[in-house]
Amino acid sequence: MPKRPVIVFYGDSIVSGYARAGAPDYRWSTLVSARLGAQERNFSQDGMGFLAQRETTAGRDNSFLDEVRDTSADLIVTCLGVNDIPLMRERDAEVAQAIGLDFSRLKAAHPHTPVLVTMFYPIPELSERSGRLRMYLEQAAAEHGFYFSDALIGPLQGLPSNFSNDGIHPSMRGHAELALAIEDTIARLLDV
Repeated sequence: MPKRPVIVFYGDSIVSGYARAGAPDYRWSTLVSARLGAQERNFSQDGMGFLAQRETTAGRDNSFLDEVRDTSADLIVTCLGVNDIPLMRERDAEVAQAIGLDFSRLKAAHPHTPVLVTMFYPIPELSERSGRLRMYLEQAAAEHGFYFSDALIGPLQGLPSNFSNDGIHPSMRGHAELALAIEDTIARLLDV
């Protein structure tokens, strides 16, 4: 029996599957992993960003990156940053720098593992700050030899049926749409 590839995911509530009605098998990362015959390792945390919910009195909390560092992977997928958009009003340069720091740590820990960088946005049209975040992610991905995909920007089309009752997080249907949007990219990088 061939070894199943391992996909490591880290990100925010969009990747953890927050508000998915208590059904962990319906988050997009789990759907993609199952369809590709891969093992999923998910280190996502609700509310997290490159700065958001990472600051402590001792500095920036990178403990979740330690978990990613210590996990063997055939592919790493990061979908993070949307929680930093409000912070970019005052701390734009810090967000850009934090992205670079995370990616440097990731590259040092997994120098030969492909890394896919993406971001979620609920509609196809990005706000000004969201557009800058996308640019920072794409630039930092290129600088570190990572892959960038904007497949998770807008596939939900802002349709109410694709969102949970809070109007922010994907519903089960929304997670299925996200999985369809990014599955081919992940399959190519896994070479399955």
